[in-house]
Amino acid sequence: MSRRWTNAGLLPIREGGFTLIETLVALAIMAIAMGAFYSSMTLSYRAANQVKLHQVALAMARSHLDSIKRESSIEPGSSSGTYVNGLQWRLKIEALAPDSSRPSTSAQPYRVFLEAFDPHGGSLVRLETVKLAVGPSL
Repeated sequence: MSRRWTNAGLLPIREGGFTLIETLVALAIMAIAMGAFYSSMTLSYRAANQVKLHQVALAMARSHLDSIKRESSIEPGSSSGTYVNGLQWRLKIEALAPDSSRPSTSAQPYRVFLEAFDPHGGSLVRLETVKLAVGPSL
């Protein structure tokens, strides 16, 4: 670095530019900022994937509940399985006591519980509904 001296010859005058220390400090600050940005982007990506998985599980579970009674008779008990996308499910059906204050009919109410799980076994969706079985399904 070349130096110029003041008129008195006592103090050097710096040329324009950055020193090595200033450059290293600036790089360290940029690295910290980029690390924080990368971390927040990773968390956002994971959260978006979790939301998509939850939406898929909810759609599959709703479709599954809608198919009960249309495709088979309703019978109390438990069952489990795996959807085509790999999510596991567990179904529980319980018979409810008919309402004694209403006239007797051939309809039998059933409480249906359906739960879908993520690939690690954590619960994604829990749905509950009541279905009526009429006539031959009893």
